This record gives sequence, C-alpha cells and structure tokens, in this order.
Amino acid sequence: RSAHQYPMNTWQVRVRNYTRGDGDALVAQRLKRLPSIERKLARFENSQLDTMQDLGGVRAVLADVDQVRAVEKLLLSRPGNHVLKQHDDYLSMPKDDGYRSVHIAYAYGTRQPTPWDSYRIEIQLRTRLQHFWATAVETVDLFSGQNLKFGTGENWWREFFALMSSEIAELEGMPLVPGTPTAREERRQRLEDIDAVHEVTARLASFKQVIQRSTAEDGKYILLDLDLDDGTLEMVGYSDDEAATNAYADLETRTRSNPFRDVVLVSVDDASKLQQAYPNYFVNIEVFIHLVNRAIAVG
Repeated sequence: RSAHQYPMNTWQVRVRNYTRGDGDALVAQRLKRLPSIERKLARFENSQLDTMQDLGGVRAVLADVDQVRAVEKLLLSRPGNHVLKQHDDYLSMPKDDGYRSVHIAYAYGTRQPTPWDSYRIEIQLRTRLQHFWATAVETVDLFSGQNLKFGTGENWWREFFALMSSEIAELEGMPLVPGTPTAREERRQRLEDIDAVHEVTARLASFKQVIQRSTAEDGKYILLDLDLDDGTLEMVGYSDDEAATNAYADLETRTRSNPFRDVVLVSVDDASKLQQAYPNYFVNIEVFIHLVNRAIAVG
C-alpha cells in the first residue's frame, strides 16, 4: 500500500492542474484504510491485492456536473504513458444505493522503467452536492455501524439515501437512482414518512454534536485518528511521506480491534481545506441536513 504513495502524488498534481478552471475545487489523496482493504478482498471472490484499483486514491470535488465532465475529458484524453484500466460513469448510471460519481483508474507508466510501473491509482470526480451525500453516508456508518457504503445496513437507511441521491440528481439534471419514484411528490412523501418513523434528521443532527477536536496539524500528510468512544479527533502532520505511512501502519495495527477508532492518512493541497475534503471526520453534515429538510418541507 505505501508503495502507491509516489504514483498517487503524481496523479494528484495532474488532477490539480486539470481543476484550475474551478477555483473552489478540492483535490485530496488518501491511501486505502486496512479494514476497507480486508473487507473488499473478502467480498469479492476473485479480488487480488495487486489488481485492486484504489489502494491509492485521488479525489476531486468540483462545483457542478459540467466541471466534472471537463476534468473527466482531460483525464481520458491525455493518458501519457499510463494505461487506462477502468472508467465507471456513476453519474449517467448511478448505483442502486444512490452512489454517484466518476471513477477513472490508471496503471502507472513512464517511458523508462520505474519501481512503480503498473501500480494502479483511482481518481474519483464528484460534485459538491454528491460529496455532501457521500459524506452523510460515511458519517452514519461511523456512528451507527451500518456499513451502508459496503452494501449492508438497515433497509430504511438504504432507502433514505437512495431517495436523497435522486433528489440531488434531479437538482443536477442527471438520471435518478434506479428503483426510486420518478414523481417528485411521491419521492418526497416517502422521505417525509421515513423521517417521521425513524427521526432521520434528528439522528443526523445529533451526530455532529459529538466531536471535540484536538488538533495538531502541520505538514503535507495528516494522520486523522477519530475516537468515537471519547469524542475526539486527533490530527498529526508529517512532511515526509515515509514517516507518515509508517505512523499510519503502526496506528492501524494498534487500533484495528477497537470498533470505536477510525484512522486514515490523507493529504490535501491546502491544510485549511482539510475539513471540506474529509468532512465526515469532522462530522460536518449541515448542508446535507439542509437538503433533507428542504426536500421534506416542499414535499
């Protein structure tokens, strides 16, 4: 996993260059968390570590669908010596659970052989509204153990997020999530019903009251350690990538048996944008709650 750091850095620079047309774009990178790697290997019978697309990942959060399409076009039309391995358009064909974005995976390549040849990096492109949705899913998973992101969890949570994804898709002029009502009134009535029974908006609002932050960030790479048991988020910055990945591996080993700890190593182009790039670790879901209330209010 740590060997993906260099090609991941290379792709982050390229994506940042391609997003200059969107002055508010967020570009970040992360190495895949060990529990996520293990879960993925267990879920898919033929999954192999050396062919996993997203051990290293770069994410760009852009203003709207037009910006996503512009960056997507640049990435696909200028591969250089890298080899395209996968291109998934979950904007035109959203997943049944409501997930929507664009995924592009490249195998690293250069004119001259390097130690990183064939290492795969996945680039995710999403709009701000899609980012708010995905953040809310990850926040619910963190606090309730639903694992919605991995296809499990209570049916009403899954239906709620599929409906909200269709609400956002309609705002963005994109196809709705399969299986959700095409009629806006029916969709919003169902959202209101779920909220009335399960108090979804109250649950979401309660999550953001939990965290007290203890911050110590200084460096290109930032190790986030979220402790749900005592409600703290520790952040430690590193300027050296090897020191950062070693610290990440050590902390993962020490906390992997604790279901209340969640650690990840991230990097952003501007430390002040860390909370925007990874809002689920800061329990920042106010905008998504506003979208839910808006949908219910006009239902």
